[in-house]
Amino acid sequence: MIGYNTDYSGFGMLLNKNNVSTKNETVVILGTGGASRAVSEYLVDNNAKDIVMVSRDIDIGKQKYPKFNVIQYSDLNNIKVSGIVINCTPVGMYPHIEFSPIDKYNTVKFHTVVDLIYNPSETKLLKDAKEEGLKVINGLYMLIGQAVKAQEIWNNININDTITERVYKKVKKSL
Repeated sequence: MIGYNTDYSGFGMLLNKNNVSTKNETVVILGTGGASRAVSEYLVDNNAKDIVMVSRDIDIGKQKYPKFNVIQYSDLNNIKVSGIVINCTPVGMYPHIEFSPIDKYNTVKFHTVVDLIYNPSETKLLKDAKEEGLKVINGLYMLIGQAVKAQEIWNNININDTITERVYKKVKKSL
């Protein structure tokens, strides 16, 4: 049997499109669910310096991610300035758009804020970060990247970046 995870590929495509390098970066991942697994593996494979997982339940988080530093959301107050924060939770997704997984005080500790949510296109987390002049990225390109990778796998083809970009622009325009 062979298994694939298109989250991994889609996330990599998202970072590449937005010129975000994780090499030697400290990265904080919000959430310890399925998407965070692919994101954390991508970060390991692409030489992130340090990966911190943030979990509502620290015991479950430590069980799932024994090789990473796992903290609770309240512990974010103790983190010094860091590199990238990635929201892998559904917090802020439509219809509950008034919420953010972290407060503005903690958002400003990062230079890049990635939210895997794509509906709405600008979550409260991204709005807060944008107001502070941080680089912000939503998850729409990851979604498109996942679909492209699935098509490549299932049809044994390669889809070039030009087609991926056209699909992305068309979907973005329709939202």
